[in-house]
Amino acid sequence: MANVPLVSLKAGAKLPKIGYGNGTALFKSDSTTLVEGALKAGFTLIDTAEMYENSGYVGEALKSSKHETQVIAKIGTLSKIKQVAVEERKLLGKDRLNVLLLHLPPRGLDGLPSNVEAWKQMQELKDEGVADIIGVSNWLKSDIEDVIKTNPKHPIQINQIEHHPLLAGSQKQQKLLAYQREQGIASTIYGALTPITEKPEESKNLLSVLEAIAKQESGWSPATVLFKWASQTTKHGNSADEEGIIITTGKKTERYPGYLSLFNSRPLTDEEVKKVSDAGSQAGVHKVRMLKYFDGRDE
Repeated sequence: MANVPLVSLKAGAKLPKIGYGNGTALFKSDSTTLVEGALKAGFTLIDTAEMYENSGYVGEALKSSKHETQVIAKIGTLSKIKQVAVEERKLLGKDRLNVLLLHLPPRGLDGLPSNVEAWKQMQELKDEGVADIIGVSNWLKSDIEDVIKTNPKHPIQINQIEHHPLLAGSQKQQKLLAYQREQGIASTIYGALTPITEKPEESKNLLSVLEAIAKQESGWSPATVLFKWASQTTKHGNSADEEGIIITTGKKTERYPGYLSLFNSRPLTDEEVKKVSDAGSQAGVHKVRMLKYFDGRDE
């Protein structure tokens, strides 16, 4: 069994520092075999979403797990929050959803509920025993502020966000991360490898920096540095168990052991973090996903 560090949330719950995701490469596909492989390798945190259209396959795979496995589920149909939550719980074969997130900020647009109204429904789902940990995904600082201002009974515990060095120069991203740390809101991170997988041309200097750091440690790669950077730059507290949670995916099962042992080696130094951030900032701001929501508000 892999020795994956745990991240402590504000309310006391703990989640593994790395999880296996069902988006991107597994989007709208039968992911049963790959998720079973991830579970066999030692992953105990699985990330899925209504929007990925593969929750039923994840549920089938979970039946094979020999270890306690936690699941992050996300609601995409924001006009039917409570209905979808119950449906996802059934598809996943869970009595209670470990983590339930709103996949997008509704903002009261196009007949959808306001952020505050949507969060009220999420709190009801927690009170009704449908979910243990509730949070959001792809929300900006101003979206979160909408809810914080109401002093909710159950605060937002998690925001799942795209995060990589190509966003190091984004004022919106920095304001969001600073606010989340102030409020104790943990980050789960997707897209950490974007400079390698989707923006290599824009990231040539950054990739050189990643390679130089990786060469200093046996078994490290540029991906190792990106994952560590993403986790260390999304702290919601001051201790090592209050860093960001990485969500990764892929079909190459031989890489799973390396992912699971990622945080068993040393963290990046402050100087290394700065070098990566500076190189990312110099490459410009390159957000790849959810641009509509990223650009929809000032912060």
